[in-house]
Amino acid sequence: MYKKNIITTTTKLDGSSIVEYDYYIDGVMYKTYTEKPKKKYVKYVDYLTSNDWKIIRGNIIKRDNYKCRICSNEENLRVHHLTYQNIFNEKDDDLITLCKECHEKEHIKIEITGLSIEEYYKINKMRKWKN
Repeated sequence: MYKKNIITTTTKLDGSSIVEYDYYIDGVMYKTYTEKPKKKYVKYVDYLTSNDWKIIRGNIIKRDNYKCRICSNEENLRVHHLTYQNIFNEKDDDLITLCKECHEKEHIKIEITGLSIEEYYKINKMRKWKN
């Protein structure tokens, strides 16, 4: 059995933090410390205009064969977050390529439900995206 608990998070002067964990494997407790670098971006809009995002965006669009994963349109492509849990440090599975029209429709659907983006995609996890 594996169980992990965050005990403390200490922010250092440079903005990075140290997180102390207790975790248990087969009933034996272990302690570990993980250093997390400071966030490079404070505002989401700054991130979306950064070179970091341009590289990520390009990689995701390439992965998705330069097509919208809903309608296969190849024009006006956007990269859509399926979750904001890893913002500024997204995993490839957190992102999907959509055309401008499908991207706007996805945000309208999420807004209408009143759910967070994470809750919306958790409920709709069976959704099949085109490859």
